[in-house]
Amino acid sequence: MKNLPPEVLSAIVAGIISTLISVVTFIVSKKQFRQKLNAEIEAVKQTQFQSVINERLNKYPLLWNIIISKGYNDIIKEAKLDKVWVKNLWSELLKCNEQIGYLFSQSLYEKFHEFMNDLVDLLNKEQITDSEIEERVLSFITGENGIPGLASLIKDDFGSYNKLAIQGDGKTWI
Repeated sequence: MKNLPPEVLSAIVAGIISTLISVVTFIVSKKQFRQKLNAEIEAVKQTQFQSVINERLNKYPLLWNIIISKGYNDIIKEAKLDKVWVKNLWSELLKCNEQIGYLFSQSLYEKFHEFMNDLVDLLNKEQITDSEIEERVLSFITGENGIPGLASLIKDDFGSYNKLAIQGDGKTWI
């Protein structure tokens, strides 16, 4: 390189710098393109999800009414809790699942399914006490040990909380 004329050396340096600038420009533009594409994909998802949110707003009151009026409020009012009561609650929830279960978020559906199985377990027991029914039903409606219940998951599906309950993986909730 010592024997190269200054013009050639300048051209080589300019070529290297130009190539580096081109590579950096390519990388930056690729990153910007990817960010823009991801933003557009997210916007489309949000637009599509808005119709689901609207449908949930119209239909979730059915589930809310069952778990609050036929579950939580009956317990507060000290209604008679027995197998007939559990069977009626289970039947109401089953009808609700048939009508609007397709709208449930995954976390809500998993908790709902677990609750339905727990009610069946109660029905299959030879004897159950009202305190056992109360404890198990309340834990599913209101939650326990930092894990949200059905009521919290319904509200969470509407973004009612500043910090989402569903940020956990089902075992480690925030």
